[in-house]
Amino acid sequence: MYGVARSSVREALSALEALGILKRRVGDGTYVQSCDIWLLSRAMAMSNEGAGLRSVFELQQILEVGVAELAAQVITQDKLEEAEAAVKKMRCEADSGDIESYLAADRRFHLTLAKATDNPLLEQAVCQLMEQMNKPLWRAVKRYFIRSQTEYLEQSLKTHQQLLTALKSKDPTMARDVMKDHFDRIGKEIFGDE
Repeated sequence: MYGVARSSVREALSALEALGILKRRVGDGTYVQSCDIWLLSRAMAMSNEGAGLRSVFELQQILEVGVAELAAQVITQDKLEEAEAAVKKMRCEADSGDIESYLAADRRFHLTLAKATDNPLLEQAVCQLMEQMNKPLWRAVKRYFIRSQTEYLEQSLKTHQQLLTALKSKDPTMARDVMKDHFDRIGKEIFGDE
């Protein structure tokens, strides 16, 4: 009726759920969970802060799949050790329940992969992407999925471990496939089946 794509509606619902305004129950419906003025004004402010979730996700998917593939081809031992240290830190923070530190270690892992490509333009692009992903709306969505889905962290850590295996093996096809599968799964979680 309004000419809005279904994917845009799903993106908006995901953002509002992440902020605690809505609650979706599979097979039951979507319910208003809070009418708090502060939350509603924050949602409005976040909606005007730049690229939407879908745009950031698409950029991340395209960029990080290619970065993983190239990094697997050219990664040095010191960058591999940095990547391993970041994954160990992610595991430690996940076990302690410190989501903010987990997200920081995750960013460190992905920046290490970008540096491992030895391509300053890719490194710069990943840094800019991380700035977008550090904005309140994206962080709220990420925190929501970590808190609401107990398997999210475990699946994320498993994916990072698989990526480390591909990097150690210098297997660009495996690295690409692991990242592609990772983003396919996350895309379905955030935006629903297309």
